[in-house]
Amino acid sequence: MSRKTLSVRLRPYIQYKFVNSTFTGLSTGAVFIVYGLLQPSVFSIGGLILSLGILLVSKYYSSLMRIKAYYWTTITTEVIILFAILLVLLIPKGEFLALAYYSLLNLIFVFGTYLMRFESTLFKKNKALSAIDSAKQIGNLLGLALSWMFYESLRLLAPDHSTTPDNWSQVYKLHWVLLIVQLLTLLLGLRSFSKSRQRA
Repeated sequence: MSRKTLSVRLRPYIQYKFVNSTFTGLSTGAVFIVYGLLQPSVFSIGGLILSLGILLVSKYYSSLMRIKAYYWTTITTEVIILFAILLVLLIPKGEFLALAYYSLLNLIFVFGTYLMRFESTLFKKNKALSAIDSAKQIGNLLGLALSWMFYESLRLLAPDHSTTPDNWSQVYKLHWVLLIVQLLTLLLGLRSFSKSRQRA
């Protein structure tokens, strides 16, 4: 008898974390523009729900601290981010869009602590953890730089260089770039895990 087991492939995983962090750097400014459509009270309620969600997830660590749970949580969060991007591209600007966007990102943050906890237990060698963290930081820096270049290029390409395009127009256009990056992130996330047969 044999059964399939999941494992993480270090090199693709590092690539995944690099592109994932590049996405984070690219999207940082855009997130606040979308959030700006919401009333301040929404963030109070959202913060409360987020804290309760993180607390609830922590109660199930005994079940979640398995590679299979980590795999499904990782892929699910990437799919949720993809949905959030599509919302911006397909739904008209407004409070409903912002609330849906905020709710989806908050749902991801609920599992953020768990994902970091499991990652630190999964990779026990300092060299591997160092490579992963370096990829994250370099990716984030690259994303921030690309974000600045993107916004500056929109300004320079405007008919009147002295007039900066409105914030929402810039954010909307950036989300087409984010869509491509997120699809690549999801693909790399899937490639980071492999199934192998193990004799029982």
